[in-house]
Amino acid sequence: MARGNIDYDQIRSAARRGDGPLIQMGSGAGFTPGNVLVYDANGNAVDGGSGTTGGGVPGSLSGTIDLIPASPNMMDDEFIAGSLDAKWTPVNSASGDLSFSYGRMAIAPTGTMRALTQPEPSTPCEFIMKFTTQYGNEGGNPWIAIGFSDGTKYQVMAFGYINGAHKFEVENLSAFATFNNSAGVVGIAFPRHGEWWVRIQDNGTNLIYAYSFTGDGYHPVATISRTAWMGSGPTKVAIHWNNGSLPGVFSIDYFRRIS
Repeated sequence: MARGNIDYDQIRSAARRGDGPLIQMGSGAGFTPGNVLVYDANGNAVDGGSGTTGGGVPGSLSGTIDLIPASPNMMDDEFIAGSLDAKWTPVNSASGDLSFSYGRMAIAPTGTMRALTQPEPSTPCEFIMKFTTQYGNEGGNPWIAIGFSDGTKYQVMAFGYINGAHKFEVENLSAFATFNNSAGVVGIAFPRHGEWWVRIQDNGTNLIYAYSFTGDGYHPVATISRTAWMGSGPTKVAIHWNNGSLPGVFSIDYFRRIS
């Protein structure tokens, strides 16, 4: 090798240890399509295993909030099945609004209030939901919510364009489609599009509602006695929506029980 004439392959060989393959996206020698590509201790790209079942996830990513839990709770739904799971009970023909693609459940604009419910487990219990908003306009007060029900009444934390402003609002509903009063409001500026995380808790005494921009730090919306609206307390956990006349969509990435 003449001095001053170092080529790319020589630099690569000198700087890189091991004989693993170069970075490959998609199929290729030593890789299974759909698996996670990770780096070993020597900087080689290696097949880390399936990224959809929790296997093969490197330790540095094991706490990432969007990874599917390795041991999901029976109430969890990642919305990857292509149809509504049997664990949900649709309210007001809710399943007719729904479509499934890219690991999300999208809610079509129909101008009707609907809900999905699951039986609430024993307390204490806690749930999170990640969803995305993409508005075309705000006609008809579109919102999406998560909360509780006793089978007749609902108390849900809604996010959307509600009565002239973007906000999170805890709403007491005397039936799935009958608003009674607001139990807590937090205004949000300029949220036409984006991802959101919402968390609800039933600690046996109170129902606690919070939201997050990032999924790892939550802002309180309201803490309310679990018997203040539903006299005997909730018996169901609910996803609820009123998509108004918006030409955009709400889509839900996942619903999970976390305690």
